[in-house]
Amino acid sequence: MGWKWQLRRGNFKGVIFEGIKGYVTQKILSKIPDPEYYNKEVKRLNVMVRKMYKKITFGQPYQAELKRLSKELLVAKKKAHKTFLRSVLQNGGRCWKEFYNYVKRHKGNRESILAMKDQNRKFITNLIEKVNSLNSYYAYLFSCERNNRQIQST
Repeated sequence: MGWKWQLRRGNFKGVIFEGIKGYVTQKILSKIPDPEYYNKEVKRLNVMVRKMYKKITFGQPYQAELKRLSKELLVAKKKAHKTFLRSVLQNGGRCWKEFYNYVKRHKGNRESILAMKDQNRKFITNLIEKVNSLNSYYAYLFSCERNNRQIQST
C-alpha cells in the first residue's frame, strides 16, 4: 500500500510506521562492557590513558606520560586478571556464574577450525568432512588395537 492511499483513508499512523520501516535503521547498538576482572584501579587508569592520548599532540612531555600510564595500565590489568582468576578458582562451586562468563568472553568464534588437512594432505573446509576426519583420527588414537601394539613393543 502506498502512503498516498493511506492518507486518503485517514491512516496517518500507518504512514508514519511505513516511513519508519523504510528509512529508520533497525540496528540496536549496545555498549561492550568491560571484562569482569576490571577493578576500580584499572578503570581509573583506563580513563587517564584516554585523556592523555587526546593531549599527545601537545608535545614530548605528554607522550612520555602516556607511555608511563600505558605501562602502568598493562601491569594493573595483569594483576587484576590474576587476582580474579585466583578468587574464582578458590571459591570452588560457589561462583560458577563468574567462571562461565569469563569462559564465554574468551571463547570467541564458535567455529575455530577454518580449514584442516586430511590423511591425503588435502585441505578440508566442509564442516561434515572435518568432523568425520577428526572422528576417524580420535578412533585411531584411542583404539584398543593401537594401544596393545604399543604395549607389546615396549
